[in-house]
Amino acid sequence: EIIIDTNSEQFHNYWKWWKWTSPRNLEIFGSEAPIIVAPYIAPENNFAIEISGAFDGSGDVLGIKIDEDSPINIYAILGFLNSRLYNFLHFIRAQPMDYRFRYYPITVLELRHFVLEAI
Repeated sequence: EIIIDTNSEQFHNYWKWWKWTSPRNLEIFGSEAPIIVAPYIAPENNFAIEISGAFDGSGDVLGIKIDEDSPINIYAILGFLNSRLYNFLHFIRAQPMDYRFRYYPITVLELRHFVLEAI
């Protein structure tokens, strides 16, 4: 028999809904490090750089953090992600939604090897 004390602090800390639906890493979200952001659903590529620290990793906006020690310039990656070439590559792989497409993080990350070799 399992007895759960629903009045305990441990129970309430474990079952905070936002820990499961919206996990946050404070080293990434809310930091001053630049993050490439894009809408989750868009008719075409619409990536931008967010530098104010206001990005919170919501479900409607994707965020891509570049390691500070990365040899690749964040603006070079931004240029590639907003290019017609990437728009075409994403168009042939993305899941269509009416006239828009979903920008799953995995489809962006699958091209990381292409970006590294091209730049």
